Amino acid sequence: MEDYKYPSLGCPNQLILLEYCEYEFFDIVHRYNGLSEKLAGFYFRRLVNAVKHIQDKGYCHRDIKLANCFVSSDYDIKLADFSFGCKLQPDNGDAMLKGKVGTKRYMAPELYAGHQYNGDDVDNFALGVLLFCIVMNKFPFYRARRSDYHYSKLI
Repeated sequence: MEDYKYPSLGCPNQLILLEYCEYEFFDIVHRYNGLSEKLAGFYFRRLVNAVKHIQDKGYCHRDIKLANCFVSSDYDIKLADFSFGCKLQPDNGDAMLKGKVGTKRYMAPELYAGHQYNGDDVDNFALGVLLFCIVMNKFPFYRARRSDYHYSKLI
């Protein structure tokens, strides 16, 4: 039998990992109209650790959002959908990434504007938006721009 060759996604050691998750985190947050600070902190710390692990391996996610988070039957949170993930340092030696990818409401301003950016910075910005969503059950802004009230408080 001939081995099947999978198309390259740009990652040297690519795998497809399947794990059944009982719940969509998005549904949990909306069902309870936002989570308590204690519960939000528990899940948020787990997500921060997952993103730190990815970044320590030299990659960034670039599409962190509620819809990409799932909860297993033992209530552990999982980060999914790495389709926009890439190396923090492009192969061409540039220190900055290019390309407008991700979900508008979670995008850092430099990413939304189409400027070059640091992958870890845009992931960290998306984590901040995600935390707001987890606790408040709404977005802090439609998109990150100076004219938005909540965003203007960040700069």
